[in-house]
Amino acid sequence: YIVLGACGFDTDTTRFADNEVLSYDGGSIKVNYPNTIANLSVSAATIAFNNADPDTITDTGSGFGSFDDGDIVEVYGSKYNDGIYWVATAAAGTLTLHANESLIAETLGNTITIVRRGIGDLVRNGGFVANTNGWTAGAGATLASIAGGQVGNCLRVTCDGTPNRYGYQNITGLTIGKIYTVHVYFEKGTATAGYIKIGTTEDGAEYKSWTGLTDAGMEPYTHTFKAIATNVYITLGSEEANLNALFDEASLYEITPCCTGVNTVALDGWLI
Repeated sequence: YIVLGACGFDTDTTRFADNEVLSYDGGSIKVNYPNTIANLSVSAATIAFNNADPDTITDTGSGFGSFDDGDIVEVYGSKYNDGIYWVATAAAGTLTLHANESLIAETLGNTITIVRRGIGDLVRNGGFVANTNGWTAGAGATLASIAGGQVGNCLRVTCDGTPNRYGYQNITGLTIGKIYTVHVYFEKGTATAGYIKIGTTEDGAEYKSWTGLTDAGMEPYTHTFKAIATNVYITLGSEEANLNALFDEASLYEITPCCTGVNTVALDGWLI
């Protein structure tokens, strides 16, 4: 991302419309295809779901032209497949999902909406829209997708009779030396406190640990790190026996250092 200083949209919206102009201290940027509202989602009755190993989502209307490899997409309006999926490769007529994704065969006919929820987000199902797919219960925890998140549903992590139980996701494919940012919302739920850990091992905190979190409403936690391994664990836990903590909108993005400045153009310096 680029920090622009004071900014303003030229229309009354918090999302980019086609040819939206984003003005800032030193000038303006016109935002157009493929990063605008019209190209962030597809709604059509020509979309079908195929259980084919790898599973695919197809559109005979070739409406996926603005989608990219690695997108996280959210499906609405289907009979069996509403939820969030990780796209391995994208073409105008076909979204091929990663091998660990699973669809139920469904023919075209219903009007289906598919939204690009995150472009380059490495977390699978970080919004917990319909289920906890992609997340693993560790150390006796129970995981559930429930209403009341920052956006729609959220993850509820409930301890058994022992405190400090958790759920986690192990994300692979990182590049050692590159910079990544993790973002998670937290709320204490019925427990007195909960925690978030980012590390290279299950429940590990090699990069960051927030413990004793007591926020009564959803609050964001963000950490940027330089990868020392090709995987990272995001661990989300409750600190009280038999009680729960809540989490939502978990994401992981690679951050690309960029050029800034008016007279001196150079790569940003990152001290991680």
